[in-house]
Amino acid sequence: MYQDRAGTNGNSVSLSPSPLNSGTWHHVAYTRSGTSLKMFVDGVQIGSGTSAATTNLTGASSFRIGRSLPSCLSNFYSIPASFDDVRTYSRALGACDVAALATP
Repeated sequence: MYQDRAGTNGNSVSLSPSPLNSGTWHHVAYTRSGTSLKMFVDGVQIGSGTSAATTNLTGASSFRIGRSLPSCLSNFYSIPASFDDVRTYSRALGACDVAALATP
């Protein structure tokens, strides 16, 4: 999750050991509070990280989901995924909030 298209002020969380291409839907949530980033899959936190500063999402760049940062050739690419029921909140959700949302 990065602040702008230049890849500044961000952090990434890798899904390890395997990707989420199991052929079924998954609930994926990212939370960002101040400099802290957390990633949850199916209600369970799988990683975290920190950024150099808090995020400013009021810039001129569009908010994007499912895009990778540019390669050395400055080309963005989209990840091969489908998204449903995308939500944004005005606060970082806690682990209990994310777990409740992930429960069918």
